[in-house]
Amino acid sequence: MKLSSLAMKCCLEAGQTNRFVPLKDEVFLEFPTFIDSAGSELIPLSFLCIQNLVVTLHAVPLPIEDGVINGLLSGLGIQKPTTSALVCILLLLESAKSLRISESLKKSVFEMDELMDEDPNRISADDILDQKRSLRMLDTVVDAQLNCFELMGEVNRPFIDLKTLATQFQFAPGNVRSANQTVDRLEKTITDIRQHFDMNQQDKTNHRLAILTILSAIFMPLTFIAGIYGMNFDKMPELHFSFSYPAVLIIMALIAGGMYLYFKTRGWLE
Repeated sequence: MKLSSLAMKCCLEAGQTNRFVPLKDEVFLEFPTFIDSAGSELIPLSFLCIQNLVVTLHAVPLPIEDGVINGLLSGLGIQKPTTSALVCILLLLESAKSLRISESLKKSVFEMDELMDEDPNRISADDILDQKRSLRMLDTVVDAQLNCFELMGEVNRPFIDLKTLATQFQFAPGNVRSANQTVDRLEKTITDIRQHFDMNQQDKTNHRLAILTILSAIFMPLTFIAGIYGMNFDKMPELHFSFSYPAVLIIMALIAGGMYLYFKTRGWLE
């Protein structure tokens, strides 16, 4: 293939970073991509573009070939399978996948937001963290792709010039920009969901503390009475009455019941 030493070095170091390297006779670009449409795992995807050839480097198999063939045979207006045409189709496929995953994530986050408004107790911290993790992965992909796509659109080489396919190629950076805007909106939405979740958890904690405080207030006079009559003094007249014991129990029950009714009518137990 008669690659330059720098192009060969880029190929051997593929998968280590996001980069765009325009050389004299080659163009090398690398960015992360999702393995599948679910958007659950990332891998680096590299392209080596030379005269009449595009080499893709990736750690696991990707369904690229069928998409390229369909793109060449579709109504995109690409007449010849040149290097520019192949790169254009490949980047269009990657941008479309990122856009689909961003729309899927947006739907999931908005459903969580609606559920948070309806019933916050059905949302867990792990659910929010999962959405945040997915959003972080999407942000990593679209940010790197947008940078590479914009730089690729400015390349002018004898073997690749996407300006001649500007009508078709414009959708690649456009899709990624749309996905990037979705990321920004979802980041704010997830932040709001997290704040709402924290407020709900704080309300639960405050309610539990209020219940404990009320219980402490109810039992405080009972503890006071029990403490008084637990003293070992000889001259305590009540100790010699026949009905002292049931009388004290009744008084304690009335005090506890009265305080409970008071707090309940005031709405403190709601």
